[in-house]
Amino acid sequence: METPLLFRHSNRVSPTAGGLQLFEYAHPILELHEESLQEVRQLHGRSHGNLRVGCETAADKRIVAIAERVYRKLFPASDIETTFAPTEQILERLASGDIDAAIVTLPSDEPSTRVVTLAQERMLVCMRSDDTLAASSAVDVSQLKGRLKIFKPPAVHWKNHVNMMKLLEEEGIETGVPLFASSVDGQFQMVEAGLGLTLVREHSDIPQGLVTRPFARLKWTVDTALLYRPSLRSRSTSVWAMRLERTLKKKPFHVLRPPPTKP
Repeated sequence: METPLLFRHSNRVSPTAGGLQLFEYAHPILELHEESLQEVRQLHGRSHGNLRVGCETAADKRIVAIAERVYRKLFPASDIETTFAPTEQILERLASGDIDAAIVTLPSDEPSTRVVTLAQERMLVCMRSDDTLAASSAVDVSQLKGRLKIFKPPAVHWKNHVNMMKLLEEEGIETGVPLFASSVDGQFQMVEAGLGLTLVREHSDIPQGLVTRPFARLKWTVDTALLYRPSLRSRSTSVWAMRLERTLKKKPFHVLRPPPTKP
């Protein structure tokens, strides 16, 4: 390698910077090696099972489409099945083994799962284009008092809701009586009706008549992640997860061109 990995002392050795970097890769590589050997041993005498992926209702369809495309390119003899449901239901299905992987919004504290971050987006304030705040390039939290009141129902993703309410409280943002919309489209409709403001992901498709503005000093993000448990029922889940992560790092989902439509 022409790069020293260890410092040799009189009675011990210690890793160099290069050695530490190699160590970061060594553990997942060894795990993947063992998983691949187990997979090969299991291939004889069984048909290829499809990869079952659960996606939260609010998952960006572009990320899901890329995940499907990456898997089918890697494993053309198999297929990937995606279903959508509220986040809590998806996590329950992952814990029970009903699905092999999940695409959800963090935070998540599911035990014995590997977490691969697929996207990190700024949280923006969504308002009508004729709102007085739309004239500003950014919004200060003091301008949101009593106006930021449209949210997703807590049952959709309880941990995410609790985390959001805590952040708002820490910044002194009073929401008043919250209004809950069952979908992102429902949030937009409430904003259009003048019922209040809402928070959306940076790369959301905003309807005509609405605009978004960032916070003046806060840097809140929404992280979309892939959660999975390596399983012999899935076909090389770790390989797919690593390739998907690499694909989205090289070119984020919102700038990737969609696949050509068939005539």
